[in-house]
Amino acid sequence: MMQGATKSNQPYSLIVVHPDELIDRANGAERIQELVDCAVDVHLAEAGMVVTSGTAIKGATKRALTTLSDALHPSHDHDTDATYAWSGGRPPLGFEVDGGRLVETDEYDRICTVLQQVRDSETSKRRAAKRLGCSRGTIINALEDRPSMYGLV
Repeated sequence: MMQGATKSNQPYSLIVVHPDELIDRANGAERIQELVDCAVDVHLAEAGMVVTSGTAIKGATKRALTTLSDALHPSHDHDTDATYAWSGGRPPLGFEVDGGRLVETDEYDRICTVLQQVRDSETSKRRAAKRLGCSRGTIINALEDRPSMYGLV
């Protein structure tokens, strides 16, 4: 998709029907960031939005795009491909074990938001741990060892 897209004076336009065609748990909104960095306006047709070239996708903008993708197509996060096999031990923050697989708890979205705030330096690890009722080490593990599980990659 990025072949041929280079920085130029005239932005290209990319039109996608669903935001989750470019946004997913593993990469977050990185694909959109790459496009807008290469002078591409990204039109999210179903949402009626345009992300214009040169836009910095971070913080609230990144969370809004990810939330929009999940709101329009909530089932894509709960496909069997989005779960993880678990052989034992305490499940990671925001997950519980069901039939040998990790599944998201009801608090998962809130946890992802708080972890994103830590990653974007909007809140401290200590404050995040207090808000989520866990240890600072749990926050560090989520950010350093399992960022793809929380859409932070």
